[in-house]
Amino acid sequence: MKLNLPLWAQIGANLLSLVLALVMGWDPVLMLFLFWMENVIIGLWQIPRFLTADGNQPGSQLQRLSGALFKAGFFTVHYGLFTFIHGSLLFELFLKQSLDVQTLEKLVFSTQGIGLALLGMFLSHGIQFFSDLLSGVARNTPIDTVMMEPYSRIVILHLVLLASAFLLTLLPNPVIGVILLSAIKIIMDIHNERKIEKKREAHVS
Repeated sequence: MKLNLPLWAQIGANLLSLVLALVMGWDPVLMLFLFWMENVIIGLWQIPRFLTADGNQPGSQLQRLSGALFKAGFFTVHYGLFTFIHGSLLFELFLKQSLDVQTLEKLVFSTQGIGLALLGMFLSHGIQFFSDLLSGVARNTPIDTVMMEPYSRIVILHLVLLASAFLLTLLPNPVIGVILLSAIKIIMDIHNERKIEKKREAHVS
């Protein structure tokens, strides 16, 4: 599979984060925070996928919209709890802080470059959504698939990242940790995107 525009955008967002981390001198654990915030971004972009999926299913447009809104609401609550629990574990283990609004505001608005990195991630996932929308993939993807995609995408990635984070204490230089985490993230993103794209293409064909 060739590297398409959405995947290039995702790789570009990861490289932007790496450059910002090196220039701003971030601690490696900030990379873990950034990757966790991407979970939130993925969840946000998943909501419009519910509203555009299953266009070929029986029933009136109102019935399909009502079902999509219900499932989007259920997803928001369930995925939100899933993301919060994962984030709480990450914050307690590596940031030595509790996950709350004040902590998030401090990290996002007081850490130079974090906002720009998050914007890059938000735009990259936006490119993915609109690419799927224009190609017809978003319309033909079943809602159940939309429901499960984010979980399969982040569980393996963050298990690897959390395991890698424990190795940070063994590295002599934090710069090495930043580069290591970024490299792992890019490799896993490419792997996950290939799996998801194959599933989406199967629904269109």
